[in-house]
Amino acid sequence: MKNIWMVLSIVLIVGAVICLPMLGQNNSTQKPEEFKAITTDGTTIKLSDYRGKAVIVDIFATWCPPCQKEVPYLINLQKKIEKDKLNLVILGVSTDTNKRTIQSYVKSKNINYPVAYYDSKEMKNFPAPSIPVKYILNKDGVMVDKMVGGPWTDEQLLTRVEKYLK
Repeated sequence: MKNIWMVLSIVLIVGAVICLPMLGQNNSTQKPEEFKAITTDGTTIKLSDYRGKAVIVDIFATWCPPCQKEVPYLINLQKKIEKDKLNLVILGVSTDTNKRTIQSYVKSKNINYPVAYYDSKEMKNFPAPSIPVKYILNKDGVMVDKMVGGPWTDEQLLTRVEKYLK
């Protein structure tokens, strides 16, 4: 019995030594498959439309409290993008199923960045097991970061994405 505990202890220690440095890292540096989405104003967009710019894909729901708290921060970030001519795009993607609800939400919150409807088949490389979740793509369209939970402030988001703007 004593030997079993010793073996288990060694396995746990080795596992910790191997896995601890990886905590907090995002190893998803893949180029997502192209997707098409419809925005609340009826425009069809494609992920490739944003090639050459860093992209924050913000997957949210109108009923989600942390998502609601993030909206003013995202609006402020969008203003900074326009003012400073940053090479960055925010794309909001709502998981709500009622299109009118999403349209009303965008209008009532004065959202100033594009918001699209979430389609799990089109956006299979952007899963939303929990919300909010943000995926960051670099200028080449490579997924370089994932941010789960929130709310994230405009300053936190900009700091997180700044290295991909160059």
